[in-house]
Amino acid sequence: MAPTTKKNVLKGACMLEMADSVIAPSAYTDFAQLASSGWIAAPASNHFLMDLRTLFQAEGWSIDDFELFDYFQATLQKSPKPTTNALQQPPQYQQPWLLTPNGLAYRAEYKLWVNPVAGALIVELAYKPHNPLLRPPTPTPNPPPLTRLSDYAFLVYQYACQHSANAKANCLQGLQWVIHNHVENPVSSAVALQALHNRGLTAPHGWPGTKFDTSTSDDAKALVGCPNGNGVVWMLAQHIVVLGASTVDY
Repeated sequence: MAPTTKKNVLKGACMLEMADSVIAPSAYTDFAQLASSGWIAAPASNHFLMDLRTLFQAEGWSIDDFELFDYFQATLQKSPKPTTNALQQPPQYQQPWLLTPNGLAYRAEYKLWVNPVAGALIVELAYKPHNPLLRPPTPTPNPPPLTRLSDYAFLVYQYACQHSANAKANCLQGLQWVIHNHVENPVSSAVALQALHNRGLTAPHGWPGTKFDTSTSDDAKALVGCPNGNGVVWMLAQHIVVLGASTVDY
């Protein structure tokens, strides 16, 4: 087993064991806490959800079924994106950046799509306050409150459930899907590819892909422990009173 995978198996197993009793409830329970923590809605931008067209077709979804929640952190001064060949993007894809007093640029943005009727939450962008130009990416020295994706995801899903005319009465207990689109984290990618390799696969299959059972599979535990996987467990564990007891498969 690769060192990266082994480490994430242990981390994932520990998180699953703690989820029922050790992880403390989150302090973030109200959508208004986004604004009070410095998160504001980003300008309208293009999206990449067409990469999920096979899933949308299989489930009978359309983009109109989803509400976009795109927020960036504005507690620091907003700045143009730094110029660097490694991160050049067309203007329509440029995202908000932050400038600290010492002149270092940081990025902080969460962009999620929510369909409360289907119980679906799609993570398109997830940038905690950090400087991706440094290697390794470095957290801002004065992080704002409410930085976890798990808290942000819960608040927007709860808001969508409460304000959707078509949502069921038990909408908050009906979360079925948490989907990460465009995974960029190298550890998450390595763990996922290793999990597929262990199944004799060299690349992901089309939807519905490959399923891993967290109760029996070390690969599933590794996915829970990787950067793109542990947020789901945090959200379910910290908001269990509202979301209800749940199981997780990957």
